Amino acid sequence: MGASRPWKVDPGATVKILVVGTNRPCHRTLMDAGHEVVLAVEADKVIPADDQGYAKVVPLSSDAVQSGTVDDNDLAPHLGTGIEVVASYHDSYYEVAAALAAGLDARCVVDLAVTRVLRDKYATRLKVADLECGRVNSAVLEPGRPLDSLDGVGFPCVVKPLDSEASMAVTFVHEADRLAEAVERARDADRTGRCLVEEMVSGPEFSVETFSVAGRHHVLAVTEKFKLPESPVEQGHLIPARLDDNDRKRIENSVCEVLDHIGLTDGPGHSEFILSPSGPKLVESHNRMGGDRIGILVELATGIDYIELVARHGALIPVHPSDLEPSRKHRAAVWYSADEPEGDAATVTEVTGRDAADAVEHVVRTEILKPPGATVSRIKGSFDRPALAIASGPPEADVLEAARTAVSRLTFHYVQ
Repeated sequence: MGASRPWKVDPGATVKILVVGTNRPCHRTLMDAGHEVVLAVEADKVIPADDQGYAKVVPLSSDAVQSGTVDDNDLAPHLGTGIEVVASYHDSYYEVAAALAAGLDARCVVDLAVTRVLRDKYATRLKVADLECGRVNSAVLEPGRPLDSLDGVGFPCVVKPLDSEASMAVTFVHEADRLAEAVERARDADRTGRCLVEEMVSGPEFSVETFSVAGRHHVLAVTEKFKLPESPVEQGHLIPARLDDNDRKRIENSVCEVLDHIGLTDGPGHSEFILSPSGPKLVESHNRMGGDRIGILVELATGIDYIELVARHGALIPVHPSDLEPSRKHRAAVWYSADEPEGDAATVTEVTGRDAADAVEHVVRTEILKPPGATVSRIKGSFDRPALAIASGPPEADVLEAARTAVSRLTFHYVQ
Protein backbone atom coordinates (compact mmCIF):
# COMPACT_ATOMS: atom_id res chain seq x y z
CA MET A 1 0.00 0.00 0.00
CA GLY A 2 1.30 3.43 -0.92
CA ALA A 3 3.09 4.89 2.08
CA SER A 4 2.12 8.47 1.26
CA ARG A 5 -1.60 7.75 1.15
CA PRO A 6 -3.59 8.59 4.32
CA TRP A 7 -5.46 5.66 5.85
CA LYS A 8 -8.78 7.46 6.24
CA VAL A 9 -10.63 9.19 3.41
CA ASP A 10 -10.96 12.95 3.67
CA PRO A 11 -14.66 13.57 4.44
CA GLY A 12 -14.78 16.24 1.75
CA ALA A 13 -13.11 14.15 -0.96
CA THR A 14 -14.76 11.98 -3.60
CA VAL A 15 -13.08 8.66 -4.36
CA LYS A 16 -13.51 5.58 -6.53
CA ILE A 17 -14.84 2.78 -4.34
CA LEU A 18 -15.22 -0.92 -5.12
CA VAL A 19 -18.15 -2.31 -3.12
CA VAL A 20 -18.17 -6.08 -2.76
CA GLY A 21 -21.40 -7.97 -2.24
CA THR A 22 -24.87 -6.85 -1.29
CA ASN A 23 -26.39 -4.14 0.99
CA ARG A 24 -27.41 -1.69 -1.71
CA PRO A 25 -28.71 0.93 0.78
CA CYS A 26 -25.10 1.46 1.90
CA HIS A 27 -23.97 1.57 -1.73
CA ARG A 28 -26.59 4.19 -2.57
CA THR A 29 -25.43 6.29 0.38
CA LEU A 30 -21.95 6.43 -1.14
CA MET A 31 -23.32 7.26 -4.59
CA ASP A 32 -25.49 10.03 -3.16
CA ALA A 33 -22.36 11.49 -1.54
CA GLY A 34 -20.79 11.78 -4.99
CA HIS A 35 -18.40 8.83 -4.91
CA GLU A 36 -17.77 6.68 -7.99
CA VAL A 37 -18.94 3.21 -7.01
CA VAL A 38 -18.11 -0.06 -8.77
CA LEU A 39 -20.06 -3.16 -7.73
CA ALA A 40 -18.55 -6.65 -7.57
CA VAL A 41 -21.12 -9.36 -6.85
CA GLU A 42 -22.11 -12.82 -8.06
CA ALA A 43 -23.95 -12.80 -11.38
CA ASP A 44 -27.09 -14.36 -9.88
CA LYS A 45 -27.35 -11.48 -7.38
CA VAL A 46 -27.27 -8.70 -9.98
CA ILE A 47 -30.65 -6.95 -10.27
CA PRO A 48 -31.94 -4.81 -13.20
CA ALA A 49 -31.65 -1.59 -11.17
CA ASP A 50 -27.88 -2.11 -10.90
CA ASP A 51 -27.53 -0.68 -14.41
CA GLN A 52 -28.27 2.71 -12.86
CA GLY A 53 -26.02 4.38 -10.30
CA TYR A 54 -23.02 2.07 -10.32
CA ALA A 55 -20.12 3.11 -12.51
CA LYS A 56 -19.66 -0.54 -13.41
CA VAL A 57 -20.94 -3.97 -12.36
CA VAL A 58 -18.26 -6.67 -12.24
CA PRO A 59 -19.08 -10.39 -11.96
CA LEU A 60 -17.65 -12.13 -8.92
CA SER A 61 -17.45 -15.90 -8.80
CA SER A 62 -19.13 -17.80 -5.99
CA ASP A 63 -15.84 -19.70 -5.55
CA ALA A 64 -14.09 -16.41 -4.75
CA VAL A 65 -16.71 -15.56 -2.13
CA GLN A 66 -16.50 -19.03 -0.57
CA SER A 67 -12.70 -19.16 -0.52
CA GLY A 68 -11.97 -15.50 0.20
CA THR A 69 -9.41 -15.45 -2.61
CA VAL A 70 -9.43 -13.88 -6.05
CA ASP A 71 -7.57 -14.29 -9.32
CA ASP A 72 -6.28 -10.79 -10.00
CA ASN A 73 -5.74 -11.55 -13.66
CA ASP A 74 -9.40 -12.48 -14.15
CA LEU A 75 -10.82 -9.43 -12.37
CA ALA A 76 -8.36 -6.67 -13.25
CA PRO A 77 -9.61 -6.08 -16.84
CA HIS A 78 -13.15 -5.60 -15.55
CA LEU A 79 -12.37 -3.36 -12.59
CA GLY A 80 -10.49 -0.65 -14.44
CA THR A 81 -8.05 1.65 -12.68
CA GLY A 82 -8.12 4.20 -9.90
CA ILE A 83 -9.91 2.21 -7.18
CA GLU A 84 -8.79 3.68 -3.87
CA VAL A 85 -11.06 1.92 -1.38
CA VAL A 86 -12.66 -1.53 -1.22
CA ALA A 87 -15.77 -1.66 0.97
CA SER A 88 -18.07 -4.49 1.99
CA TYR A 89 -21.16 -4.47 4.19
CA HIS A 90 -21.85 -8.15 4.76
CA ASP A 91 -19.51 -10.47 6.60
CA SER A 92 -19.80 -13.25 4.03
CA TYR A 93 -17.89 -10.96 1.63
CA TYR A 94 -15.26 -9.57 4.02
CA GLU A 95 -12.55 -12.08 3.16
CA VAL A 96 -12.82 -11.58 -0.59
CA ALA A 97 -13.01 -7.79 -0.12
CA ALA A 98 -9.74 -7.84 1.81
CA ALA A 99 -8.15 -10.01 -0.90
CA LEU A 100 -9.30 -7.60 -3.61
CA ALA A 101 -7.93 -4.63 -1.68
CA ALA A 102 -4.55 -6.31 -1.35
CA GLY A 103 -4.45 -7.08 -5.07
CA LEU A 104 -5.47 -3.54 -6.03
CA ASP A 105 -3.21 -1.80 -3.50
CA ALA A 106 -6.36 -0.17 -2.13
CA ARG A 107 -7.49 0.65 1.39
CA CYS A 108 -9.98 -1.60 3.22
CA VAL A 109 -11.38 -1.41 6.73
CA VAL A 110 -12.00 -5.16 7.13
CA ASP A 111 -10.38 -6.62 10.26
CA LEU A 112 -9.76 -10.22 9.22
CA ALA A 113 -8.88 -11.42 12.75
CA VAL A 114 -12.25 -10.24 14.10
CA THR A 115 -14.10 -11.45 11.01
CA ARG A 116 -12.71 -14.98 11.27
CA VAL A 117 -13.71 -15.31 14.90
CA LEU A 118 -17.24 -14.05 14.29
CA ARG A 119 -17.84 -15.98 11.07
CA ASP A 120 -17.13 -19.25 12.89
CA LYS A 121 -19.75 -19.65 15.60
CA TYR A 122 -17.64 -22.11 17.56
CA ALA A 123 -14.60 -19.81 17.42
CA THR A 124 -16.87 -17.13 18.90
CA ARG A 125 -17.91 -19.54 21.67
CA LEU A 126 -14.28 -20.28 22.54
CA LYS A 127 -13.36 -16.59 22.55
CA VAL A 128 -16.02 -15.65 25.09
CA ALA A 129 -16.00 -18.86 27.13
CA ASP A 130 -14.74 -17.13 30.27
CA LEU A 131 -17.58 -14.58 30.26
CA GLU A 132 -20.76 -15.31 32.16
CA CYS A 133 -22.81 -14.53 29.04
CA GLY A 134 -20.66 -16.97 27.03
CA ARG A 135 -21.19 -20.00 29.24
CA VAL A 136 -23.35 -22.14 26.98
CA ASN A 137 -22.72 -25.87 26.59
CA SER A 138 -21.77 -26.62 23.00
CA ALA A 139 -19.85 -29.04 20.81
CA VAL A 140 -18.65 -29.14 17.22
CA LEU A 141 -19.37 -32.15 15.09
CA GLU A 142 -16.56 -32.43 12.58
CA PRO A 143 -17.18 -34.58 9.48
CA GLY A 144 -17.25 -38.18 10.66
CA ARG A 145 -17.54 -37.40 14.37
CA PRO A 146 -20.22 -39.63 15.93
CA LEU A 147 -23.39 -38.16 17.37
CA ASP A 148 -22.82 -39.86 20.74
CA SER A 149 -19.84 -37.57 21.41
CA LEU A 150 -21.96 -34.59 22.45
CA ASP A 151 -20.78 -34.47 26.04
CA GLY A 152 -22.72 -32.08 28.23
CA VAL A 153 -25.16 -30.75 25.63
CA GLY A 154 -28.27 -32.91 25.97
CA PHE A 155 -31.81 -32.14 24.83
CA PRO A 156 -33.42 -29.91 23.82
CA CYS A 157 -30.60 -28.50 21.72
CA VAL A 158 -29.98 -26.24 18.74
CA VAL A 159 -28.14 -27.55 15.66
CA LYS A 160 -26.66 -25.03 13.22
CA PRO A 161 -23.95 -24.63 10.58
CA LEU A 162 -20.86 -22.82 11.82
CA ASP A 163 -20.78 -20.17 9.11
CA SER A 164 -24.25 -19.79 7.61
CA GLU A 165 -26.77 -16.93 7.78
CA ALA A 166 -30.49 -16.07 7.77
CA SER A 167 -31.38 -19.01 10.06
CA MET A 168 -30.64 -21.42 7.20
CA ALA A 169 -30.32 -25.07 8.27
CA VAL A 170 -30.86 -24.21 11.95
CA THR A 171 -32.99 -26.77 13.77
CA PHE A 172 -34.46 -27.00 17.26
CA VAL A 173 -34.11 -30.63 18.35
CA HIS A 174 -36.17 -31.88 21.28
CA GLU A 175 -35.66 -35.63 20.94
CA ALA A 176 -32.65 -37.81 20.17
CA ASP A 177 -34.23 -39.50 17.15
CA ARG A 178 -34.32 -36.17 15.30
CA LEU A 179 -30.67 -35.30 15.87
CA ALA A 180 -29.12 -37.15 12.91
CA GLU A 181 -31.41 -35.46 10.39
CA ALA A 182 -30.69 -32.00 11.86
CA VAL A 183 -26.93 -32.61 11.89
CA GLU A 184 -26.92 -33.75 8.26
CA ARG A 185 -28.88 -30.66 7.22
CA ALA A 186 -26.51 -28.31 9.06
CA ARG A 187 -23.38 -30.03 7.76
CA ASP A 188 -24.67 -29.76 4.19
CA ALA A 189 -25.08 -25.99 4.64
CA ASP A 190 -21.60 -25.46 6.12
CA ARG A 191 -18.59 -24.81 3.89
CA THR A 192 -16.46 -27.34 5.74
CA GLY A 193 -19.11 -29.90 6.61
CA ARG A 194 -19.13 -29.09 10.32
CA CYS A 195 -22.00 -28.15 12.59
CA LEU A 196 -22.47 -26.72 16.06
CA VAL A 197 -24.71 -28.36 18.62
CA GLU A 198 -25.49 -26.36 21.73
CA GLU A 199 -27.90 -26.37 24.61
CA MET A 200 -31.21 -24.62 24.07
CA VAL A 201 -31.27 -21.64 26.42
CA SER A 202 -34.74 -20.59 27.53
CA GLY A 203 -35.89 -16.99 27.64
CA PRO A 204 -36.81 -14.05 25.41
CA GLU A 205 -34.35 -13.10 22.68
CA PHE A 206 -32.86 -9.70 21.92
CA SER A 207 -30.26 -8.19 19.66
CA VAL A 208 -28.00 -5.25 20.40
CA GLU A 209 -27.14 -2.76 17.67
CA THR A 210 -23.79 -1.10 18.32
CA PHE A 211 -21.24 1.16 16.71
CA SER A 212 -17.72 1.25 18.09
CA VAL A 213 -15.27 4.13 17.77
CA ALA A 214 -11.65 3.73 18.93
CA GLY A 215 -12.58 0.89 21.27
CA ARG A 216 -15.62 2.53 22.83
CA HIS A 217 -18.85 0.64 22.15
CA HIS A 218 -21.94 2.81 21.66
CA VAL A 219 -25.23 0.95 22.14
CA LEU A 220 -27.65 2.42 19.62
CA ALA A 221 -30.57 0.13 20.41
CA VAL A 222 -31.63 -3.04 22.15
CA THR A 223 -34.04 -4.84 19.83
CA GLU A 224 -36.76 -7.24 20.92
CA LYS A 225 -36.97 -10.27 18.62
CA PHE A 226 -39.94 -12.45 17.71
CA LYS A 227 -39.77 -15.83 15.98
CA LEU A 228 -42.17 -18.00 14.08
CA PRO A 229 -43.65 -20.70 16.35
CA GLU A 230 -41.23 -23.61 16.86
CA SER A 231 -38.84 -22.10 14.32
CA PRO A 232 -35.51 -20.25 14.39
CA VAL A 233 -36.79 -17.89 11.68
CA GLU A 234 -37.46 -14.37 12.93
CA GLN A 235 -40.87 -12.84 12.30
CA GLY A 236 -40.46 -9.40 13.85
CA HIS A 237 -38.33 -6.84 15.66
CA LEU A 238 -39.19 -3.97 18.01
CA ILE A 239 -37.00 -1.00 19.02
CA PRO A 240 -36.66 -0.22 21.85
CA ALA A 241 -37.13 -3.60 23.47
CA ARG A 242 -39.64 -3.77 26.29
CA LEU A 243 -37.19 -4.30 29.16
CA ASP A 244 -36.81 -2.94 32.65
CA ASP A 245 -33.72 -0.83 33.30
CA ASN A 246 -31.88 -3.61 35.13
CA ASP A 247 -32.24 -6.18 32.35
CA ARG A 248 -31.40 -3.60 29.70
CA LYS A 249 -28.22 -2.68 31.55
CA ARG A 250 -27.21 -6.33 31.94
CA ILE A 251 -27.58 -6.89 28.20
CA GLU A 252 -25.70 -3.69 27.34
CA ASN A 253 -22.86 -4.62 29.69
CA SER A 254 -22.71 -8.11 28.19
CA VAL A 255 -22.39 -6.86 24.62
CA CYS A 256 -19.52 -4.56 25.59
CA GLU A 257 -17.73 -7.48 27.26
CA VAL A 258 -18.22 -9.64 24.16
CA LEU A 259 -16.93 -7.00 21.75
CA ASP A 260 -13.91 -6.37 23.96
CA HIS A 261 -13.08 -10.09 24.04
CA ILE A 262 -13.56 -10.42 20.29
CA GLY A 263 -11.30 -7.43 19.67
CA LEU A 264 -13.77 -5.32 17.72
CA THR A 265 -12.73 -1.67 18.15
CA ASP A 266 -14.42 0.18 15.27
CA GLY A 267 -17.58 -0.10 13.23
CA PRO A 268 -20.99 -1.73 13.48
CA GLY A 269 -21.95 -4.72 15.57
CA HIS A 270 -25.05 -6.89 15.77
CA SER A 271 -25.06 -9.26 18.74
CA GLU A 272 -27.86 -11.62 19.78
CA PHE A 273 -28.67 -12.68 23.33
CA ILE A 274 -31.20 -14.77 25.17
CA LEU A 275 -32.19 -13.36 28.54
CA SER A 276 -32.11 -16.57 30.57
CA PRO A 277 -33.13 -16.87 34.24
CA SER A 278 -29.41 -16.61 35.12
CA GLY A 279 -28.75 -13.59 32.91
CA PRO A 280 -27.96 -12.78 29.25
CA LYS A 281 -26.46 -15.60 27.17
CA LEU A 282 -24.77 -14.88 23.86
CA VAL A 283 -26.28 -16.56 20.80
CA GLU A 284 -23.92 -15.07 18.19
CA SER A 285 -22.30 -11.80 17.20
CA HIS A 286 -21.42 -10.08 13.91
CA ASN A 287 -19.19 -7.19 12.86
CA ARG A 288 -21.89 -5.76 10.61
CA MET A 289 -25.28 -4.10 10.82
CA GLY A 290 -28.20 -6.40 11.55
CA GLY A 291 -30.47 -7.52 8.73
CA ASP A 292 -34.27 -7.53 8.59
CA ARG A 293 -34.41 -3.73 8.10
CA ILE A 294 -32.95 -3.18 11.58
CA GLY A 295 -30.89 -0.25 10.28
CA ILE A 296 -34.12 1.48 9.27
CA LEU A 297 -35.70 0.75 12.68
CA VAL A 298 -32.70 2.30 14.47
CA GLU A 299 -33.10 5.52 12.49
CA LEU A 300 -36.89 5.66 12.94
CA ALA A 301 -36.59 5.10 16.70
CA THR A 302 -33.51 7.18 17.53
CA GLY A 303 -32.89 9.57 14.65
CA ILE A 304 -29.40 8.07 14.16
CA ASP A 305 -28.84 7.33 10.47
CA TYR A 306 -27.28 3.93 11.09
CA ILE A 307 -27.11 3.02 7.41
CA GLU A 308 -25.18 6.18 6.57
CA LEU A 309 -22.73 5.62 9.41
CA VAL A 310 -22.12 2.02 8.37
CA ALA A 311 -21.64 3.12 4.75
CA ARG A 312 -19.13 5.76 5.80
CA HIS A 313 -17.20 3.39 8.04
CA GLY A 314 -16.89 0.78 5.29
CA ALA A 315 -15.57 3.43 2.90
CA LEU A 316 -13.08 4.70 5.52
CA ILE A 317 -14.88 8.03 5.96
CA PRO A 318 -14.52 9.00 9.63
CA VAL A 319 -17.38 8.51 12.09
CA HIS A 320 -17.27 10.56 15.29
CA PRO A 321 -18.95 9.85 18.65
CA SER A 322 -21.13 12.93 18.17
CA ASP A 323 -22.69 11.20 15.13
CA LEU A 324 -24.03 8.53 17.49
CA GLU A 325 -26.14 10.75 19.73
CA PRO A 326 -29.90 10.04 19.46
CA SER A 327 -32.17 12.90 18.44
CA ARG A 328 -35.55 11.28 19.13
CA LYS A 329 -37.25 8.65 21.30
CA HIS A 330 -39.78 6.82 19.16
CA ARG A 331 -40.76 3.19 18.69
CA ALA A 332 -40.23 1.26 15.48
CA ALA A 333 -41.16 -2.27 14.46
CA VAL A 334 -41.00 -4.61 11.50
CA TRP A 335 -43.24 -7.65 11.08
CA TYR A 336 -42.94 -10.34 8.41
CA SER A 337 -45.74 -12.29 6.80
CA ALA A 338 -45.85 -16.01 7.55
CA ASP A 339 -48.03 -16.69 4.50
CA GLU A 340 -46.72 -19.74 2.68
CA PRO A 341 -47.89 -22.28 0.09
CA GLU A 342 -48.82 -25.82 0.96
CA GLY A 343 -45.79 -27.22 -0.84
CA ASP A 344 -42.24 -26.24 -1.77
CA ALA A 345 -42.74 -25.60 -5.48
CA ALA A 346 -45.35 -22.89 -5.91
CA THR A 347 -45.60 -19.67 -7.90
CA VAL A 348 -47.15 -16.44 -6.62
CA THR A 349 -49.98 -15.45 -8.95
CA GLU A 350 -51.35 -12.42 -7.08
CA VAL A 351 -50.91 -10.40 -3.89
CA THR A 352 -53.99 -8.62 -2.59
CA GLY A 353 -54.58 -6.20 0.28
CA ARG A 354 -51.61 -3.87 -0.28
CA ASP A 355 -53.67 -0.66 -0.12
CA ALA A 356 -55.39 -1.80 3.08
CA ALA A 357 -52.04 -2.68 4.63
CA ASP A 358 -50.50 0.69 3.73
CA ALA A 359 -53.49 2.48 5.26
CA VAL A 360 -52.87 1.17 8.80
CA GLU A 361 -52.02 4.01 11.20
CA HIS A 362 -48.29 4.33 11.98
CA VAL A 363 -47.27 2.09 9.07
CA VAL A 364 -44.32 3.65 7.28
CA ARG A 365 -44.20 1.18 4.41
CA THR A 366 -44.91 -2.34 3.28
CA GLU A 367 -42.71 -4.47 1.05
CA ILE A 368 -43.72 -7.41 -1.11
CA LEU A 369 -40.67 -9.66 -1.11
CA LYS A 370 -42.27 -12.40 -3.24
CA PRO A 371 -44.15 -10.60 -6.04
CA PRO A 372 -46.33 -12.29 -8.68
CA GLY A 373 -44.20 -14.67 -10.70
CA ALA A 374 -41.85 -15.52 -7.84
CA THR A 375 -41.18 -19.17 -7.04
CA VAL A 376 -41.76 -19.81 -3.35
CA SER A 377 -41.54 -22.59 -0.78
CA ARG A 378 -42.47 -23.25 2.82
CA ILE A 379 -40.67 -20.89 5.21
CA LYS A 380 -37.43 -22.61 6.22
CA GLY A 381 -35.19 -19.52 6.37
CA SER A 382 -35.35 -15.76 6.41
CA PHE A 383 -35.14 -15.49 2.62
CA ASP A 384 -38.42 -17.43 2.30
CA ARG A 385 -40.60 -14.80 4.01
CA PRO A 386 -42.95 -13.16 1.47
CA ALA A 387 -43.66 -9.65 2.80
CA LEU A 388 -43.08 -7.17 5.61
CA ALA A 389 -44.49 -4.02 7.16
CA ILE A 390 -42.60 -1.32 9.05
CA ALA A 391 -44.34 0.94 11.57
CA SER A 392 -43.10 3.83 13.69
CA GLY A 393 -44.52 6.36 16.09
CA PRO A 394 -44.21 8.05 19.49
CA PRO A 395 -43.61 5.96 22.64
CA GLU A 396 -47.32 5.55 23.33
CA ALA A 397 -48.05 4.13 19.85
CA ASP A 398 -48.45 0.36 19.53
CA VAL A 399 -46.27 0.12 16.45
CA LEU A 400 -45.80 -3.63 16.82
CA GLU A 401 -49.52 -4.20 16.53
CA ALA A 402 -49.69 -1.78 13.61
CA ALA A 403 -47.06 -3.74 11.68
CA ARG A 404 -48.78 -7.04 12.50
CA THR A 405 -52.13 -5.69 11.37
CA ALA A 406 -50.72 -4.41 8.11
CA VAL A 407 -49.14 -7.79 7.30
CA SER A 408 -52.38 -9.60 8.16
CA ARG A 409 -54.15 -7.65 5.41
CA LEU A 410 -51.86 -9.07 2.73
CA THR A 411 -52.96 -12.26 1.01
CA PHE A 412 -50.79 -14.31 -1.32
CA HIS A 413 -52.34 -16.46 -4.03
CA TYR A 414 -50.37 -19.42 -5.35
CA VAL A 415 -50.42 -22.06 -8.03
CA GLN A 416 -48.59 -25.33 -7.48
